[in-house]
Amino acid sequence: MSEIGSIDDIKTERFPILIKDNYREWIDLVEDALTSKGLWKYATGSIEEFEDSSEKEDYLRNDAEAVIFLKQAVGRDNRVYLIGIRRSKDILEKLKALNDRPIEERVQFLLSQFYGFKGLSTVDLSASRLTQL
Repeated sequence: MSEIGSIDDIKTERFPILIKDNYREWIDLVEDALTSKGLWKYATGSIEEFEDSSEKEDYLRNDAEAVIFLKQAVGRDNRVYLIGIRRSKDILEKLKALNDRPIEERVQFLLSQFYGFKGLSTVDLSASRLTQL
């Protein structure tokens, strides 16, 4: 049985914490991790839930593994948005709605931060702030 925080050998602590600025990097890593375990198809909804009881049980178990992985990989701040969501596909849709902004909107946001930048008391602090942008 896999330990909490991992799906077999994939541990979620290897993932960066999900924030609005790294959603695309984060989802790319998650896709690779879930694909390596055969669970990405559950998260994307490309596999349908079965009616047969044994196949349905396998489906629900695999989807639950993907749900656990996703909820642990998003970090504590984002987990609050996922309370009560029990399907991995629904979790991905919710995370995309919360974090994936169109490129134009992201560029406008970054430009407004850059042009609104005010120098800080030292060069090091100013350089650090610019790096964060």
